Amino acid sequence: MTALSLIHRVGGKVRLTKYLLPYFPEHKCYVEPCVGGGSLFFAKEPSNVEVINDIDRELIRLYNVVRYHPDEFNEQLSWALRSRVNFEDPEGTLPNVTEIHKAVRYYLKIMLSFGSRGQYFGYWRSSRKAPLGRDWITLSQRLQTSHVFIENLDFRKIIEQYDSEDTFFYIDPPYEETAMPYTVRWTTQDTQDMIALLENLRGKFLLSWGGPVSLEFKRKVWKKQIVSAQSLSKAKKGTSRPPVLEWIIANYPLIPNKLAGKMTVSRGGSGE
Repeated sequence: MTALSLIHRVGGKVRLTKYLLPYFPEHKCYVEPCVGGGSLFFAKEPSNVEVINDIDRELIRLYNVVRYHPDEFNEQLSWALRSRVNFEDPEGTLPNVTEIHKAVRYYLKIMLSFGSRGQYFGYWRSSRKAPLGRDWITLSQRLQTSHVFIENLDFRKIIEQYDSEDTFFYIDPPYEETAMPYTVRWTTQDTQDMIALLENLRGKFLLSWGGPVSLEFKRKVWKKQIVSAQSLSKAKKGTSRPPVLEWIIANYPLIPNKLAGKMTVSRGGSGE
């Protein structure tokens, strides 16, 4: 199985997917309240019901466009230039802009920016360029199955709505209180609300946590462990890339299942 993602995202899990996936428990309903690029969703085996959600409306538009219009999206993207004009042109300034055009512009804004942050145009002094392409048909087919639901709600509503004894939540929230370029910033209050919801959860959850483990987490009887992988970030000349360290926290025993070691990470067509 190969790791894919719809788009590069700050804090994406492509490099950690093969380490996280073996810890997924058996379940009938799979829910990601903060799906981001969706690398875990695209890598896992399909479940009876799957729900991917994000508060970022532009990101969810991209998911829906790729789901229903992969060929049209790819055609529009193939005509796009790697230019500062495409990066800086605000959404909606051109007439007759369709949902597909908007999705392409959002995708380019992320993919043409430094560190996929969507803030500053990225340029190269060498021939090395970040790949814009994806296997859109494969991604679309994965999204088109009748049991996949795409939501654009607050994470609290998603957890409350889909919680059951048969539900497994994979939760990968944005980094707390940072300048990361998310549409809606994750706050300390969000963390507290999430902990309160997870305390009373009927289903199972696996939480990826990139920051320090706070006192609220340490007081819980939840299982905790650190996973690591090589970073995708570029290292300075003469140095090695630092590893990616991530806490995983769960309300069930963190014992790797039979999928361990059976997954590979693709360099082409993948992303953070």
